[in-house]
Amino acid sequence: MVSDQNLLNTVLSKSRLREKENLAQKVYRDEPILMTASQMANFTPPIYRKMREIARTAYNEPENVIFYKQARFMEHHEDNYEHHVEFLRYYPTYVSMSDAQLRCYFTWRTKVRKGEIQKTSLSFAYIYIYELLNGIGVDSTEEGFLQLLHFLQEYSALDCHIGTYMNRWLKDYCIYYNLNATFLKKIPDFKDKTIAHVLIDAKNQSDCSVFDALVEISAYNIKSSRFFKQYKDVCISVSAEVVRALNEYYKTNGLFSHREYFFGSFNSGKRMLFAGAVFYDRLRRDGYKYKISDDEEYTCSKGQWQFKQFMLFTGRLQRTGELLRTIDSLLRAQYEFKHALKKGSIPTEWDEIVQRCIENYIIRKRYENAPKIEIDLRLLNTIRDDAAVTQERLLIYNEDAEVEMSSETKNLFSQHSVLSPLQVQFLLCLLNNEPFTALLKENNTTAYLLSDEINELLFDECNDTVIVFEDDEPLILEDYETFLKGYLDL
Repeated sequence: MVSDQNLLNTVLSKSRLREKENLAQKVYRDEPILMTASQMANFTPPIYRKMREIARTAYNEPENVIFYKQARFMEHHEDNYEHHVEFLRYYPTYVSMSDAQLRCYFTWRTKVRKGEIQKTSLSFAYIYIYELLNGIGVDSTEEGFLQLLHFLQEYSALDCHIGTYMNRWLKDYCIYYNLNATFLKKIPDFKDKTIAHVLIDAKNQSDCSVFDALVEISAYNIKSSRFFKQYKDVCISVSAEVVRALNEYYKTNGLFSHREYFFGSFNSGKRMLFAGAVFYDRLRRDGYKYKISDDEEYTCSKGQWQFKQFMLFTGRLQRTGELLRTIDSLLRAQYEFKHALKKGSIPTEWDEIVQRCIENYIIRKRYENAPKIEIDLRLLNTIRDDAAVTQERLLIYNEDAEVEMSSETKNLFSQHSVLSPLQVQFLLCLLNNEPFTALLKENNTTAYLLSDEINELLFDECNDTVIVFEDDEPLILEDYETFLKGYLDL
């Protein structure tokens, strides 16, 4: 049997003979390049030699510039190399790769771009990331970000080591290419609202968000408190109101920012974007600003990046813990909780703010829990007609009658003309625990109507509801019994 090499030699000899004949006859034509399978495996397409020539001619330029030029030259190249060659390098570039490694990488990249992401050498994966960071292989910066994010999500399932720098680089990508803030929110673990921001912007945040932010940096664990476990909603609501009141206090009085006293301070300094990556800063921004929030922004002047960011104090804050401990303590006293707690050490003005917030909460809850009277406006005409008939009958029945009133009630009414005689009589019945059904029937009214009228008339004096209903029965709040007796000179 004739071997492959002998067959090749025979073909080549005939080819050389034909070449001599053509030369004699001055005839030129294309001739095939004949190689064995082993020779074909070692064959490197010319584009790789041209790629290496870029590095040789730019030998005096920085490594990141050479990488960018080579990446741009090979931007659309595809390969179908059948062999896999490992490539491990801490700071990988094209220059550090052999011909076989280059062909293996571009074959893998060809599949990735077609949606077939396979596990490979980690250094190959990082080179692909470097390309996207430099805008290689994408038509827009927005597309580049989405490609980066997609590759991170897909490849991290194959190799957990790929996510070491990715979140930082994705954020740097948004900053460098001036992407809309909506892209920042797509980054895993990105928080568009820092703890400090939530607390300072408490008026626009929910009670739970403000409370959770406060607890996050507190040395006092209020969630383990006995009172909190029984009155969770009260603690959350009052704590949030205290933070809002503190914000307003410092804003109104123009004093130092309490977030810097309680939570941390602003830090600023140099920032190196894409640290740890092979990246060429081709934009060289100048007079540029990228603002993430009121607590974080980045600026660039002639390629030099600076950051300004509000940094929380490390560890849980003792000062914030003292505030939450005081809130817990004063709430226990207000609710007469059987387990007392010593107050935290906070400024006097803050103690007063906490007291006021608790009082406002109690008043608000009393008002919210008071029975509401709803009137169907569609029935007003019927009510008016019925009232006219009733009035006519009463006039006829009491033509010569006059409502009897004790001299004591007349004196009370004359002293407090804000209340009608009927309202005074009704109050006296409630204060003396006397029946009032006949009084209501004689005056064709209800306890709800009378109570609403009295509450409205006395609201300026008490700043609260004085009559509430329990089991549909009117009741003067215990806190205001003494006041009403004094008001009526009883």
